[in-house]
Amino acid sequence: MAAAFFAGGVTTPLYALFLAYTNDYLSVEDMAAASGGLVFTFGFGAILGPLATGWAMEQLGPFAFWLVLCATFGAIAVYALYRMTKRAAVSVEQTESYLGVLPTVSPVAVEAAGSWAAENAEAGREAEARS
Repeated sequence: MAAAFFAGGVTTPLYALFLAYTNDYLSVEDMAAASGGLVFTFGFGAILGPLATGWAMEQLGPFAFWLVLCATFGAIAVYALYRMTKRAAVSVEQTESYLGVLPTVSPVAVEAAGSWAAENAEAGREAEARS
């Protein structure tokens, strides 16, 4: 049960992390297409994963579930390491601050939060420059 709890805790945030990492390198115009590609990829995995895992469990027994999960995580890690060697990291100046607002807030609240974050970021840069 502890291993299943850990595996679920690792797996659940992967989609959001992949989406955030992908969007770090895209223009606003390309983000929707990238999101669609990730939805397709995760949907394909949601179909293929249980089929492949079921087949492996038939061939090797119940422990094959963990083997398939480890192989999948290993493939993701290898691909991530490969991609990290092919592209430079995004500089801090090219990133924007995260706005911690709920999806149900009004556009006015989002705009106010964005203005507040920009002001605080600018004040932080000025204080850092004075140091």
